[in-house]
Parts: sequence; structure tokens; C-alpha cells
Amino acid sequence: MADHQYGFDTLCLHAGQIPDAATGSRAVPIYQTTSYVFDSPEEAASLFNLQTFGNVYSRISNPTVAVFEERIAALEAGRAALATGSGMAAQMIALLNIVALIMLLLGGLTEHIALAALAGHLVVAASTLISPARISFIWRASWTGRWAMVATFISTLVLPLEYSVYVGVALSLAIYVQQSSHMMITQLEPGGPHMFREKPFAGGLRDGEPVILSVHGNLYFAAMRDLADRLPDPNGARCPVVILRLRGDTLLAGTGTTVLVTYAERLRARGGLLVLCGVEKPVLETLRRTGALNRIGRENVFLADEFLLASTQAALEYARAWLAEKAGPPCP
Repeated sequence: MADHQYGFDTLCLHAGQIPDAATGSRAVPIYQTTSYVFDSPEEAASLFNLQTFGNVYSRISNPTVAVFEERIAALEAGRAALATGSGMAAQMIALLNIVALIMLLLGGLTEHIALAALAGHLVVAASTLISPARISFIWRASWTGRWAMVATFISTLVLPLEYSVYVGVALSLAIYVQQSSHMMITQLEPGGPHMFREKPFAGGLRDGEPVILSVHGNLYFAAMRDLADRLPDPNGARCPVVILRLRGDTLLAGTGTTVLVTYAERLRARGGLLVLCGVEKPVLETLRRTGALNRIGRENVFLADEFLLASTQAALEYARAWLAEKAGPPCP
């Protein structure tokens, strides 16, 4: 095609491609391969050493992409083109090319620039990355964000930059662990079929009446210890029934199962019952694997349903029926 001056439309359709000699196909095939076959180890070595032109791996070169690159070069009247997988990669390649060109042209001048001047340029460049609006937003959002931002800023003044990054990451991780280790419990009060009113839990149990507690938080060891302290004390109550709603929690370890089994036994000692509802399948499997399911009672565990609060309603009806049967013999 180099011997002819083809028009723009023709270049769009045919530039960079030679019709397939075996089939005569005019369209460009789409090569959906990731690897290629080499005739000999020597050919593979020459290709990998960039001594011979050819395809090695589709992330580096691909026949379909090669046609696209040659076609773009022909349309732009360039010598070559390079296709990238994303716009950010294209921008980075263009930026690095500019930086490399500047270094080649002005590399000899850098040794004549004072280090203080270079540091000043770096400070000015870094200051453009500071966003007062973003800082104000983080400052207003939460006190933990304030402490993390202030501590990271101070560490950059007294420590090398790489250690300041470590301090910020460690501090953020510590704040996350501290916040996620706390559990919140609210009470769900029945307001009608499949209707519940959420309110703060007062902390007491009523004789012979189910109490529905919704647990908000993670179920790993630190949070479960906090849950154990927050669960209402069954001592002093007669036939207490507690329904724990665990909807959305999928992480449950040994500490969590121990807390649930211990509390179920404490309720059972007072003639009461622990019912779990909104239980996800991973949590049920953990209860079964640790033996806690048998100690709590499989009939007392209700799996999460696709309809919101459906398992809570089923657990409430089950608890009321259980209390009705319990009404005969006196509770402790």
C-alpha cells in the first residue's frame, strides 16, 4: 500500500493488513490467543530477546492489535503507533516520553541547578496536590479522620517519607479494628405481622415474653466479647426468651460460638430459650462444624430469607408457640 496514495476511507478499512494467503479473507481475523508456538528454542530465544520481530505473548503483541496500530499510523501519517489497554496507560506513556526527551535535552543542565532550588520546585509541585476542600471534608467527617490526618502530617515532618506512609497505614488499620470491634444492639418491637419498630434496647428481660434483639456489627472475636457484655442478664427473669437477629453477618469464629452457646445455656437454666434468626449459611456451617448447633438446637435457628424480616417473624411465632407450651409447668 506504500506505492499508492489511498484515500482516508480506504485506509480506515484496509491499512496495515494483507489478505490471508491461505483463505483469501479480506477482513482482519480476531486472534483470541494468549500464547504462540515457536519452531525451535532458538527462534523463541530470538523473539524474547527482541532480536527478531514476531509475537511472544498477547499482552505484549497480537496480530489483530498490530493491524490496528499500523492502521492508526497510516491514518495519522506516522511511522508507528502503540495501542494500550487503558487511557491512563496511554497518558503515562506519553508523559514518560516527554520526561525522557527533557532529560536527554537538558540532562547536562541539572548539575548546575542548586539542590535548594530543586527542593523548592518539589515543594511547589507537591503543594498542588493539597486540596483544602478535601481536608475540610475529612476534618468535619469524624474525629478519627482528624487524628489520622494530623498524625500522618506530623510524621512527615519528623520521619522519612516511606516511614510516614507506614505510620498512616498502621494508624488507619488500628482505627478500623477499634471501630469494628464494637457491637450495637437494638430492640425490635412487634407492631403487626412482619412489622417491627426499632428502638434502643433498655437492657431488661420480661418474664415469659420474647425479646427481639438486632445485632449490628461483626461477629469476630473482639466484637463477640463486646456482645457478651451487652446481652441482657437472664438472672431474675422467669422463662426468658431472647431472639438474636444476626442478619448480614457471615464471619463467626470460635469465640462467637462460645458466646452464643454460653448464653443459650444461661437462658436454659432459667427455663428460657435462645433463638437465632437471620442466620446466613456460612454462620450456620460454622455452628454445625463446631458442634454449637446441636447445643443451641437446630430447631432454634432460622436461616435468613430473601424477604426482609421474614425469618424474624418466623422466629417470633416459634418463640410464642414455645412459650404457650411452656405455660403448663412453672418456670424456675
